[in-house]
Amino acid sequence: MKMIVVKGRIEDDILERIAIRLGMFVDGFREVTATHSSTNVVVEGDLWSALRILIEEGCEIEAIHVWDNGRMKTLEMFTCEQLGKETIKFDGEVAG
Repeated sequence: MKMIVVKGRIEDDILERIAIRLGMFVDGFREVTATHSSTNVVVEGDLWSALRILIEEGCEIEAIHVWDNGRMKTLEMFTCEQLGKETIKFDGEVAG
């Protein structure tokens, strides 16, 4: 399972649009939830498509959490340039 943490709370109308897009275009999309200070997107499949949609919607990615064999690996804030390389590694292992 992977959770993308978006910086800040997304307005409800934008959040609804993002949830619809994620549901239509992301294999393994599970849910999007908002807290008072962030928005969380949970996917079990296609991490890259979810990231692309969030970036297209103007979201700033704060962190990505990946659960693997009971361990959680976290990638903190990173730049869009790093995302463009389409290789995110946690402890030397490719995450998505």
